[in-house]
Amino acid sequence: MPLPPFTLPDQAGQPRAFPSGRHALLVFWWHECPTCQLSLPVLAAVCGAYGSVIDAWLVTQDPPADRAALEAAGFGCPMLDDAALETAWRYGIDAVPTVILADPGGEELLRFVGFARADWEALFERLQAITGAEPPQVDWDAFPAWRPGCGPRNFLPGEYERLEAALGPFVPPPGGNAR
Repeated sequence: MPLPPFTLPDQAGQPRAFPSGRHALLVFWWHECPTCQLSLPVLAAVCGAYGSVIDAWLVTQDPPADRAALEAAGFGCPMLDDAALETAWRYGIDAVPTVILADPGGEELLRFVGFARADWEALFERLQAITGAEPPQVDWDAFPAWRPGCGPRNFLPGEYERLEAALGPFVPPPGGNAR
């Protein structure tokens, strides 16, 4: 079953539609999360290595603050504005960062939450197989083996209730987020 389609504006205000007919890496990200901050160098490496052949998008939950944090870090991938949090709700995001790889038709291929070197290394192998591009060089020893994700903005008191009233009950993805 394909993931729900969406159209969100990027940091330049241009609409980005998913699915787009290309493989997509969607990363649900919030600047308030230390694990999201930890993932920035790896995300930047993914964008540099694969951003021209797949859609590598950060789906941000607090666009002005997220954009400021990402730009200060020199991050160059498209940042999509999910300030309404509806895409996060529809995707069953219950922790950030959540990383989702989808095929050109929008079918989810893999998903992981938080930061685990093994997950990222497996993703790099998968992206190399899909694109033929060499994986980026990452000093994995500079990162912890594992770090849990953080609660997303869509779970904050008031936001959760607003989204539930507007969109219905929160539904995590089949099998949970750590697959």
